Formats: sequence, C-alpha cells, structure tokens
Amino acid sequence: MRIVLVFLLVFACGCRKASEKAEPSAAKVEVGGDKVAVQTPNGRAVVEKSGDTTVIRTTEEGKATTITAKGDTTRVQTNDGTFTMGEKKVPEGFPLAVMPGVTVERGAHITQADSPEVYQLSIRTDASPAQIADFYEKAFKEKGLKVNRTETRGDETTQAVVAGESDKVEASCVAVRDAKAGRSEASIYWSAHK
Repeated sequence: MRIVLVFLLVFACGCRKASEKAEPSAAKVEVGGDKVAVQTPNGRAVVEKSGDTTVIRTTEEGKATTITAKGDTTRVQTNDGTFTMGEKKVPEGFPLAVMPGVTVERGAHITQADSPEVYQLSIRTDASPAQIADFYEKAFKEKGLKVNRTETRGDETTQAVVAGESDKVEASCVAVRDAKAGRSEASIYWSAHK
C-alpha cells in the first residue's frame, strides 16, 4: 500500500524542476474503502484493491494507462498497446507448439502500435538442451524460418541456441542445463513485425 500512496503523491504533486517555485497543489483526493482516487488539473489516478487483484488506472492529457496485478500476473494496457507478464502459462496466441512435458515458469506477450508483436516463454524440463533445441528447430522450420544452431558444453553447463528468422519474424530458443540443477531451463522468444 505504501507504493500505491507514493505513486499517488507523485502523480498529484507532479515533478518540478528544482529552479521552479512550488505552487499549491490543486489535487483532490477521494478515499473510500479499498479505493483511492486523485484528481489533478492534468489527469486522474485511481487505485482499487479487491481480494488478490489491484488495479491502477491513470488518465493524463487524453492518455490512459491501466495496470492490473492479480496473483503472479501483471498486465499494463495503454493507448499504444498491451504488456502481460508473470503468468505461469503459455501466453494467449503464442505462435509455436510447446514442447511436451515442460513446466511453464513464465509467459509474456507485448503488443504495441507500430512495433513488433512479441512473445516470450520460459520453461523447465528434464529434457537436455539438445532435445529442446531439436524441438524448437523443427518448430521454427515449420513456420518457414531460416535457422542457425549452436551448442556448447562445459564442465558444469551445457547450452543449445537456435535462432530463426524470415522477412517478418525473429525467433530464438536458448536452452541451458547446469549439471548441479539436474534440469534444463529454456527461454523461447518470438517477434513478428506487422
């Protein structure tokens, strides 16, 4: 709650140059139950909490931002696009098959006007980095990507990297296994230009 109050105070007071004389704030603060709202001449901020969900909505000079935090998931939505992260599931619309038998650690999805659509997936599995690379190399090729692959082995760590690209897509899979951990971790990235 302290972070929320700091956010609201900064929003209400605004940032001023040190050389400027501070003027009295024209902010109006409303507090009720699990809701705090601050209205200034330039915009409005509202923070609401319900169970395990916190929503922060701001509007300033015609631009709106909504931040929703629920459990492990955070979603930021602006006039320009959306960013969702933290979910322990495959992001909606993820363009690749997911290797069977993996545990999804994190997924993210970014959409933004005039920018590529980006997906990121972090997984854990008992499979080796080479097996993970085999799976995603095939998946990239099935999507028409030109693929490059490298593998390195050290005393403690094994790594496999698959990179794919086409005129509109850049993709990669980086899989690493630390001998002490006994499991592999991989990060799969997909960026599609509009």
